[in-house]
Amino acid sequence: MKHLTTLMTGRLLLFMVLVMSGLLPANAAAGSSSSKDDTPQKTAQFLNIADIIPGSTALAIRFLAFEKQIARLPVSDIQSTDIDAELERIEAEIKYAKINKNTSFSRLMETRQSINEQKKQFELTYTPLDKAVDDLARWRTEWMAEKTVWENWRSLAVDETQLDVLTALVDKANETVNRAVSIVHEHLAIMLAAQQQVGAGLVKISVMESKITTLIDEKRQTALLKASPPMFTLQYLSQFGKGELRYAVQQGVSDIHWPDRYFFSKHGWIITLQAIVSIFLMAVVIRYRATIEASSRWRFLAARPWAFGLFSGFMITLMIYEYQSAPASWSLITRIIGVLSFIRLVGSLVETDWIKRSMFGVTLVLLVTKFLDLMNCPLPIFRLYILLTSLTGLVFCLRWSRKTLQDDFPDYTRWIFHISAACLTIIAIAEVWGKEAIGLYLFLALVRTLSISLVFLLFIYILHGGLEWVFQTAFFKRLKFFEKDHPKKISTRIQQFIDAVIILMVLLPSMLVIWDISNDLGAAEKLLLTSGFSLGSLRISLGLLVVTAGILYLSFLISWIIQELLINEFILKRQIKRGVRLSIARLLHYAILITGFLMALSAFGFEVTKLTIIISALGVGIGFGLQSIVNNFISGLILLFEQPVSVGDSIELAGTWSEIKSIGLRSTIVQTADNADVIIPNSDLITNQVTNWTLRNRYVRIRIPVGVAYGSDVPLVMKTLTDCAGANTNVAKFFPPQVLFLNFGESSLDFELRVWVLDADQRLQVQSELHQEIDRRFREASIEIAFPQRDLRVRSMDESVGLGS
Repeated sequence: MKHLTTLMTGRLLLFMVLVMSGLLPANAAAGSSSSKDDTPQKTAQFLNIADIIPGSTALAIRFLAFEKQIARLPVSDIQSTDIDAELERIEAEIKYAKINKNTSFSRLMETRQSINEQKKQFELTYTPLDKAVDDLARWRTEWMAEKTVWENWRSLAVDETQLDVLTALVDKANETVNRAVSIVHEHLAIMLAAQQQVGAGLVKISVMESKITTLIDEKRQTALLKASPPMFTLQYLSQFGKGELRYAVQQGVSDIHWPDRYFFSKHGWIITLQAIVSIFLMAVVIRYRATIEASSRWRFLAARPWAFGLFSGFMITLMIYEYQSAPASWSLITRIIGVLSFIRLVGSLVETDWIKRSMFGVTLVLLVTKFLDLMNCPLPIFRLYILLTSLTGLVFCLRWSRKTLQDDFPDYTRWIFHISAACLTIIAIAEVWGKEAIGLYLFLALVRTLSISLVFLLFIYILHGGLEWVFQTAFFKRLKFFEKDHPKKISTRIQQFIDAVIILMVLLPSMLVIWDISNDLGAAEKLLLTSGFSLGSLRISLGLLVVTAGILYLSFLISWIIQELLINEFILKRQIKRGVRLSIARLLHYAILITGFLMALSAFGFEVTKLTIIISALGVGIGFGLQSIVNNFISGLILLFEQPVSVGDSIELAGTWSEIKSIGLRSTIVQTADNADVIIPNSDLITNQVTNWTLRNRYVRIRIPVGVAYGSDVPLVMKTLTDCAGANTNVAKFFPPQVLFLNFGESSLDFELRVWVLDADQRLQVQSELHQEIDRRFREASIEIAFPQRDLRVRSMDESVGLGS
């Protein structure tokens, strides 16, 4: 009973406190000055005991969300020992290049590529760190403000000494806020330290980038001016008698940077991708070997499945390695795999022996040159190798050039050998004369150009075979559209588009890198696509022209494919007339072309909304001199929609029979019986009288007049004519032939045979056959075909004219 009384008293007291607290803001607003605490009036207005429990609940939920946000903060891996080791290796490479002035240009470029990769890595880490620091600073401000609020609430709860529950809730909320502030400070310190470390790394990389750029610029500036002793002098020959060359070779081999743990951890996914692609393609070729052997272009792949898989994996990952820095040693390994697989494929594809030897020679020289460059081969040995290789290549180029004439190869193959021979001659002269920089530059550029051209030619050839094989699969063969030569046309047009993309986006940028016009493939693509000229405020670049041309080309291609599919595959099954089918196809063609044209204008940077200005200008032009063109254009639309004439109709215009071959927006092309194409403006077909013999159907009635001599048996004549018409298979049976006795002529009885022909194009043939049959049957029935006869009566004669004379 005592416990119950205490409980009721506590609840009553709590109720009175809550009521009083509800009146507190009103009293405070009334300006009560009897409050004993020193809390400002503004704080008193926002403090409410009724908000403590909901506020603590919301605070707990908010803290849980805050912990999830903290867990999503980026974790910096810049402190990795692998990255530190890589930076130290790059720094050592730069120091070695400063000391050793004979460091090859490609090795300097490889070092710069490694620096660029590390720079990208640091920049990718710095951006999320910067955002994380901003978030932590914002959270710190928010939680510090929250801390102030709960401290004020605690002071209010302390005044209410009899409410232990509220005090406990406020203390727990303060602990949560303090914990959140502590977490923010802890992670903020970590992120600031990581941000500082990343910034220091970026500064270090910038210094290394500046140093390697200086070395590369010095190498380029002195390359063409640098000269070595001529090879016919004692100064050059004396270099081989010293032991320094052997030591330099050993040192170069030992300095080769082989793939390490950092490389495999960083680029392991590329190696895995290459292996998966290679194995998958090998399995596909082995599994579908019989089908692949049926393809003319892919037959050689069935004989070399392993080589095809390795070559495809090499080509697919080749561009990835260009963008991802890889040691030159690993590039050499991948190139060895690619070259060996290339040789195996070419050996199975090419039948001419001297072409095989030329390809093998170029790829072998590429590998040897790559290895000598990798080991930083001493200059005297490298010069001797270039000289011997150039002279050997010169002999074979002249020999193979004559082979192209004997075997009737295209003219461009002979020019390739001529240009190569000229370059090899310049290289040999430059090396002998001591201009080794020029010789080395031309030699490396020539070998790499020929090698990469051969590799891409084979790759494009395989892609072409793949397209042909796709269009010969069972899925496409089921379509009526692919029964004709359409697959070949489509594959040829797609091949042309793919070839243009590969040449523009891959081959030409590779050439710019090979000839040292650009530093890397990305910069080469940017240089190629951004090159152009300005036309007023509009910048017209090569990339803009390529995109515009690509959109227009694809518009034509898609338009052609859709036309053929709709006509031959879908609409044909619905038994729609040929003219209607062609009209629908023509309208679709124009719609797709107009859409593509507008898209091309938009890609070109032209605002489509400005077309209103052009339309206004055209309106003025129409008013002055384009009425006939617009008239023909509108007439063409009328012909397509109303279809008074359609493609394939036989019409008679100005007394001439002709067949409509095509209806354009400006003119219509018809073909006469003499196989002459006549171009008729569309307005003439609309405004002039045109006889369309095949508008609704192709039935045509022909009339054959026949005259027989007086005294002939009329019923026999009519029966004979009817029999002649019935015996002809091209005469319609559902329209019986009709024979009419029309007139008593001056010298004949006039009949007319009327028959219906099934096809208007056969009217002349049927008429000729009926003429022959009528003549034959009339002879058998002894019916005489009349001819004009005249009786001449002489009423008077001159007496001087005698009959005897």
